[in-house]
Amino acid sequence: MRITRLLLCVLFLLLAGFSTAGAAQPRGALWAVSDGQGTVSLFWIPKDLAWPAGGWRLERISGGKSRVLAKKIGPGLDQAAMERLDPTDRASIGTLGSELKSGAIPRDDRELAITVMGINAAFDRDFGLALGLRFQDSDPQGGKRSYRLTALNGQGKAQSELVSATVDPGAATPLPEAPQSLVAVSAEAGVELTWDNPKQNMIVPVFAFLVEREDATGGRVLLTDKPLLIANAGSGEPNGQFTDLAPPKESKATYRVFSIDLFGRRSRPKAAALFIADVSALAPPGGFTAAAGKNQVGLAWEPNRSPYTSGYVVERSLLRSGPFLPLTPDGLDADRTSWEDKNLSGGTAYFYRIRAMDPRGELGPPSLVATAVPENRQAPPIPGNLRAEVGRTRVRLTWDAVKFPVAGYQVERLAKDAGRWTLQTSRPVPEPLFDDHVGLHTQGEFSYRVSAVAFDNQQSRPSREIKAVLLDTVSPNPPRITAIEGSDGKVVVSFKPSPPEEDVHSFLVVRSVAEDDPGLVIGDPLPASTSRFEDTFVTVGQKYWYQLVAVDKSGNRSDPGWGRSVTVGNPPVPAPAKPALHIEQEPLRHVRLVFKTPPEGLEVIIQRFEKGKGWRPLTGGIRNATEAADLNPPAQPKVLYRLVYRAANGAVGRPSPEAEAKFE
Repeated sequence: MRITRLLLCVLFLLLAGFSTAGAAQPRGALWAVSDGQGTVSLFWIPKDLAWPAGGWRLERISGGKSRVLAKKIGPGLDQAAMERLDPTDRASIGTLGSELKSGAIPRDDRELAITVMGINAAFDRDFGLALGLRFQDSDPQGGKRSYRLTALNGQGKAQSELVSATVDPGAATPLPEAPQSLVAVSAEAGVELTWDNPKQNMIVPVFAFLVEREDATGGRVLLTDKPLLIANAGSGEPNGQFTDLAPPKESKATYRVFSIDLFGRRSRPKAAALFIADVSALAPPGGFTAAAGKNQVGLAWEPNRSPYTSGYVVERSLLRSGPFLPLTPDGLDADRTSWEDKNLSGGTAYFYRIRAMDPRGELGPPSLVATAVPENRQAPPIPGNLRAEVGRTRVRLTWDAVKFPVAGYQVERLAKDAGRWTLQTSRPVPEPLFDDHVGLHTQGEFSYRVSAVAFDNQQSRPSREIKAVLLDTVSPNPPRITAIEGSDGKVVVSFKPSPPEEDVHSFLVVRSVAEDDPGLVIGDPLPASTSRFEDTFVTVGQKYWYQLVAVDKSGNRSDPGWGRSVTVGNPPVPAPAKPALHIEQEPLRHVRLVFKTPPEGLEVIIQRFEKGKGWRPLTGGIRNATEAADLNPPAQPKVLYRLVYRAANGAVGRPSPEAEAKFE
């Protein structure tokens, strides 16, 4: 019923002139076409789909005159056409005519019945003539004319009429418009054809379509047993469609779609050519599974049903989401249903999928992913060459990496007299190195061993044991400074060790020039028996800070002891020896003084006694000379000279004995 209702809608659209939705009910229509050879074919749809009780009268109108061609047209009146029908069609026409005349069919069912019969009349010329919806007028003389169809009541009186467009028997009516925009796409179900409805011409409306296929050999076959009724007429939507369910596979084909008018005339074809690949040849094989083995995975699948599947490509990834890499890039034979992936790492998850390949080497979509985790055939080898490097706060273990794919290594430790091994690695370490952080003050002896762990959790036997004696890292207590003295140009520090004194092996002296300065170690380490340190490399007047650090036999240093400060005082400044004087007249009168070089760190100053002024410096500080001259001695009979030493901080020692220069 759904299909016939659709056909009814299509016919309504034709009668309504392909108007938009909401148009008035169809008024009926009368169409006329000429073959150009003197024959005019007529087809009509009753007004409002109401069948007149008295049938129809048909007239030809030409030159302002009308001529009756048939006084009465109705179901079963064309005996020649009735005889050409099969018994079933003749019976249906006879039944319809009786029921229409008697009014036994309800209105809705009558409209549906008339529509369905009218569609059959459009498909079948003899059926249309026998039903009373077709007529053929042969008039070789030609000339333009139109036709009038008059509906008659039971008493033969006119009720309504339909008039055709003008037509000329000597001029062929143009063929219907061809479909537009034909597209052919190869899909899994077959070849899908879609096209746009042609532009409608109410003089020759397109009623349906025919589909034809031409294969690579040139053979043609009509794919539509009956024409396809037009759909969505007048809507502008590209809704013509047809699916070739049994197209030739892996070959080229050309499809042609023809428009059909109400008289069965074909339009010029709209063609589309394509290569029809067997889409099913690329369908992924079903039942794809992966079974884990010893360092290998067995893959199995069901063969593809398509005879055009040329092979299979197996892909593998280490992640479910990919990327996947082909393992069989050249493809496996199409009759293969299994394959083994060998030389795999035990404990590793492998993800597989498979694709089908067609004769052109194209690959289809992948199958669902199958996962397998193979095992190793044997446990990993024992790690070798275990070594231990003992540090102050850790024991560093190293060993040779095993030549086997492993997840890592487990490290075990045995304390002396402990009785059992303890695991030091919460998870396998990936590299052949492990630091056992024992802390700063841990002492004693440990034994270590290492084993390799594969990805499938198989573990090797432990390596050979290695012993590690921890270092003494306990520092002695800081020493104490008991006294500090900075007189005489040097610093003397007295100190004592803190108990236990037997832990001390030596002392280090730290000196700084500011209270917040960490300072530097000066001098060589002092033996444990020493309690006094003398620092002579100091500057007079400079303030210094001193600290002592105790060192044990293992080299552990204490924290610096409490610091003490001191300012360096001057050492005693000696008195110089009496200078030698030489009075000379050339080139002028002067006194030349000769003296010894002053001691290290001191300078000599020459003083001259002046009457009323006392002793006055004759020169500045002299360090590297042994002579000086008074070029302008006072004009008096005798002049006194003496020397004094001056330290760097300005301190002056006792003067030398006086030397007298007498002038004549």
